[in-house]
Amino acid sequence: MPEYWLPVLPGNGRLLRGAAPRIVDSQVQLIEAPERLLEPGQPLSLYEEEVPREGIVVTRRYRHLRSADGRAVLWIGRQKRHG
Repeated sequence: MPEYWLPVLPGNGRLLRGAAPRIVDSQVQLIEAPERLLEPGQPLSLYEEEVPREGIVVTRRYRHLRSADGRAVLWIGRQKRHG
């Protein structure tokens, strides 16, 4: 499994953030995925029907626009699509 994949585990009709086994220095360790997209440090809990069998891809991008008075507005947006 690639390091950027976020493993989830089933639990009471919800999917919970998990960890994946990786071999590091000939030992198996549980490695958590980087948490830059989905609320770092917060528990992740999704309804099973929110994630299709093929998975989802979440993309984080900067968004920029000019307001009616000419001020620049910048924020980070997230977009979800089927994997």
